[in-house]
Formats: sequence, structure tokens, C-alpha cells
Amino acid sequence: LGLLRRSLTALIEHFEKHEPDIAYELAWVDNDSGPEALEVYRDFDFERVTLYRVNYGATHGLNTLLFDLCRRSEFVMTMEEDWEWIAERTHKPAVAMAIAVLRHDPL
Repeated sequence: LGLLRRSLTALIEHFEKHEPDIAYELAWVDNDSGPEALEVYRDFDFERVTLYRVNYGATHGLNTLLFDLCRRSEFVMTMEEDWEWIAERTHKPAVAMAIAVLRHDPL
């Protein structure tokens, strides 16, 4: 969960510094990471959380995120457990650019 902490910290910093006009919410599905998951939950301002005591797998977790926790969201950006959002490499408004592309895609 150390990588999750670092990535969340960097992601939040990115939005605050480089994309402050984008409203966002933090949602998290945890598949049985143990007692430390509660500490992560307490350390960040999550709007929606599901902490499973059994590892149901990545697909079940993604389905929970998309179809339960974020079902009313226009866009959902996911982070996998082994991805790292590195603050010093994210000075571009990448999320705003992606949203612009998605909103203007004729498909």
C-alpha cells in the first residue's frame, strides 16, 4: 500500500497544482490488503470506498468501481495497484486533454 499512498499523494498534488479547474473524487476498491487498508482510508479524503476482506480479483474490483462507486460519473480514471503517478513527470494537463478528446469524439 506504500505505492498507493505515494501515487495518491502525487495525483492529488497534480490536480491541485496543474489542473485545479477539474473537479474530481477519489474512489477506492481494496481487495483484502489487510489492516493497513484502514490506515490508508483514514489518511486520504475518499468520497467512496469499498474494502473487501476477501480478494475477489481485479475484474470484480473494477466492476465494483465502475458500476457501484462511480456509476454516476461522466469519466473514470483508474489506477492499478502497481502503477505509480510520479509528481515530477506530471506537469502537463493530461487529464484535461483526455477529457477534451473524449467530449469531442464523434463516436
